[in-house]
Amino acid sequence: MSGGRSRGLGILLTAGIVAAAFTFLMVVLDQSEHASNPMPLVVLAAGMVLLAGFVRSSIGRAIARMLDDERDALPDDQLVMRVEDIEARLHELSLEQSRVMELEGRLDFAERMLVKGANTESVNEPR
Repeated sequence: MSGGRSRGLGILLTAGIVAAAFTFLMVVLDQSEHASNPMPLVVLAAGMVLLAGFVRSSIGRAIARMLDDERDALPDDQLVMRVEDIEARLHELSLEQSRVMELEGRLDFAERMLVKGANTESVNEPR
């Protein structure tokens, strides 16, 4: 999505949320004039608290980021270069891992030969 289009969608979404909150406010106030109980005012206060929570939530922050033109995003070519670098490092690590496994095998073989040689020497020694 282009920056101008996402900005327009963000403004439209924010305007829709404000319009919905304003409509809710008008309906509650209209209903509270005809009722004798304070419940609509409690509902209004709760709605305003929920709206404030929504604006400060992660969704509200996402809308704010959408509206912000100066977002620091990596260009695609830099991202591709970083991924290629990570893949090259991963390949090097897999080569090193196979080399370490080969050395472990050689070390195990050498240890077995040393133990075998020590056992034959102890059998051949005179008592």
